[in-house]
Amino acid sequence: MSNEETVQQSAASGPSAGSQLKAARESRGLAINDIAKAQHLRPSVIQAIENGDYQQIDTELFLKGYVRAYANHVGLDPKVVLSQLDQELEPLRREKEQAHQASPLVTIEQKKRRKKRIARMILILLFLSLAGFIGYRVFLQGATLESLTSIGQSESGVAAEGEGDRPTADDAGSAPPAPSADEEDGSGTVPVEPAPEPEALAESVQPESESQLEATETNSPEPAEPTVEAAVEEAVTEPEPELEVQQAPDVSPAPVSPSTTEVAATPGNLTAVFKADCWIRVTDANGDLLVSALRRSGQSLDVTGTPPLKVVIGAVDAVDSMSFEGQTLDLGSYRVVNNRAEFSLN
Repeated sequence: MSNEETVQQSAASGPSAGSQLKAARESRGLAINDIAKAQHLRPSVIQAIENGDYQQIDTELFLKGYVRAYANHVGLDPKVVLSQLDQELEPLRREKEQAHQASPLVTIEQKKRRKKRIARMILILLFLSLAGFIGYRVFLQGATLESLTSIGQSESGVAAEGEGDRPTADDAGSAPPAPSADEEDGSGTVPVEPAPEPEALAESVQPESESQLEATETNSPEPAEPTVEAAVEEAVTEPEPELEVQQAPDVSPAPVSPSTTEVAATPGNLTAVFKADCWIRVTDANGDLLVSALRRSGQSLDVTGTPPLKVVIGAVDAVDSMSFEGQTLDLGSYRVVNNRAEFSLN
């Protein structure tokens, strides 16, 4: 749809926004250069707005800011003018949307996005499958270890019961004596002769002569035989070995030397209140985008970031008040071009 058709359609619904602004300007006796100088705009921008040639303006956001400032300057209601401007811009929006959808680059981009989504879903499924397989293996190993532990415990219990049935050394010492030869019932077993007693062996051993025995007894003193009581007493009175207690090494932590702490940069706080629609963008010293949006009339802004903060305002006259670190800023002290300001805050 051409610009002429757009103007015709808007004329059917009422006077266009440009014609309203032009009529109000002429009624006040103002020239295009007067409006352009007051709004810090080029005269061609004012003429394009009055003629409805909105494509010469960079973006719709800037266009609305210019129209609002123009309406305030000539005494018109900005809301009424902007409402008419929205009706005029609707066909242009549809035309841009159709051209965007018909572009082959858009189709290629949509295909790339679809492929990325499919690849992402496949990766997620593979990750879930791998996690499930690992969990199953861990569960299976735990169950196998538990079964082996229970089998080992049962085997150790059976072995303990078997050892309880075996005869011990005390039981073997109290075993009944073997039957003697007289008790044998003549079954043909060979009788076992009993071992000679110690007393009989002592009688059989005779000294060579009584004189030698007497001489031996007089020359060598007879050692006293230790009694059982003395052995027990000696065992009781024997001192027990003292256990050496090794002192544990001193593991107290070494004194921590005071380290210098780096003081991080204090973030700056920026607040603003808007009395009309205004686009604003704020970035911090790291290049992070803190805000980039359109603020409506009556809305506020409160952002915090590492200074210096770079601020871009699309419509300076739409800002009711702005402060940084609690100090009110004078926007008139900054350079304003086409009702647009760009500055940094430290």
